[in-house]
Amino acid sequence: MLINKNIHVGNKIHFFLEQKGYKPSHLATICNFAKQNAYSLINKPDVSSKHIISICNYLEITPNELFEVKDTATNVNKMAAELMESYKNQITFLKENNEQLKKNNKLLEDKVKEISKTSGKTC
Repeated sequence: MLINKNIHVGNKIHFFLEQKGYKPSHLATICNFAKQNAYSLINKPDVSSKHIISICNYLEITPNELFEVKDTATNVNKMAAELMESYKNQITFLKENNEQLKKNNKLLEDKVKEISKTSGKTC
């Protein structure tokens, strides 16, 4: 798992509040702390762990979302899938290109035979 250590938790809480149309004062009521603490909370880079669960429940998010925890296995799987798709596209292109080259080669061989017949020489 990758954790963003440079996150300003208060800013993230404020972001989620705005995204959901909630006010910090409602957060204070739900999480049982003073309204002025709710406003100071969104200005703090970190938050007391005792408030995290109630804040996340109120915002309907997970702590992983709040702290921007990335699941590296998911990221690796996504990258692998993207690479596989890219390789499939490249293989398809190369197969089509190879078929066109075979056709061109056949046309050239036929032209050489035709020229050889008209000139009386064989290759």
